[in-house]
Amino acid sequence: SLKTEGPSPLDREKAVESARRSWETDLESNGWWAGQLSAAAERGRDPAYLLDETRFECITAAAVREDVARYLDPTNVVVVTLLPDVPAGD
Repeated sequence: SLKTEGPSPLDREKAVESARRSWETDLESNGWWAGQLSAAAERGRDPAYLLDETRFECITAAAVREDVARYLDPTNVVVVTLLPDVPAGD
């Protein structure tokens, strides 16, 4: 249903609030800042975007539908099976 309808308004709101809370927590972490400033420098971006709260406005039902179609393609799947470790000689 995410591919055809996108998230419900309530699910979208929950996701945006969760992302916002994580971002607000990240802003207080030196490690997060170090990584983000480094990435901004590598990409030639103005690091002021890191403080832009409007970043969450781009999370729309249409954007989720597009991302789901792009990243959750059922023809592009790798199946991995973990087997228990069997001691040698058994």
